[in-house]
Amino acid sequence: MTDATTLRPNARTRPTSTPSTAAPELGIGTAAALHLLPGVAILAAYLVLAPLAIGVGAPALFALLIAATLVLVVFELGHLLRLGRRINGRWSLEGVVVARRRTPTGRAIAWVVGTVVVAFVLFGATQPLDGWLLERAFAWLPDWYIYTDLEALRAFPRGMLIALFVLRLPLDGLVLPWIEELYFRGYLQPRLGRFGVWAPLIGHGLFTVYHLWQPWNYPTIFLAILPLAYLVWRTRDVRLGIAVHATVNVLGGVLTMLAVLGGPA
Repeated sequence: MTDATTLRPNARTRPTSTPSTAAPELGIGTAAALHLLPGVAILAAYLVLAPLAIGVGAPALFALLIAATLVLVVFELGHLLRLGRRINGRWSLEGVVVARRRTPTGRAIAWVVGTVVVAFVLFGATQPLDGWLLERAFAWLPDWYIYTDLEALRAFPRGMLIALFVLRLPLDGLVLPWIEELYFRGYLQPRLGRFGVWAPLIGHGLFTVYHLWQPWNYPTIFLAILPLAYLVWRTRDVRLGIAVHATVNVLGGVLTMLAVLGGPA
């Protein structure tokens, strides 16, 4: 972007308030490990906690929410904060999350709304493929593991379902998208910069595989969220990614809640 302001002779230049988006590159092996290890940890924690939830008559989704929150806070956010402390000598994300340019408000709203609309269109288009994968490739998974099965959720007491969605909406709708976008698009994606226009595709491919606990949703995750990755890459503004990710998850969570609580008992 060109700055139309000209400097007068002998005028002192002031440091720009726009954070730098430069970031040290990561080797592809390191990048892959940082993308995928949190997913391995979430899957492992889910498999450990799910029997406890099922044992008390609760949906396994409770266990997944707890597992994801623990791993994202300890591994992903913790990694960013520890790295920031090493760089800055204090608990800070300065120099760690580098996609921090400020997008003008009107343009930001347009970008977010447009990307959310595209995501939902692609979500609808990929649902049949997700269902096909679930039936053909992952039919061996136990019924309790398929937390996207709305009929199975409706079998639980209404009070338990209300508690589930009270927990799910703020966590899966706000907290987890915030951490994931800081980690994947704000921290990791800029460190694949040597791949140019392919960087978001590579990073998002790894982000898709990271969702090891829901592999039947890979088509939807990859195609519906890919525009978000390119949005952050183009604007260098991770806040747009957070806004899109949170909006998609909140709307998806609300629609799921209405379908479950409002559907036939």
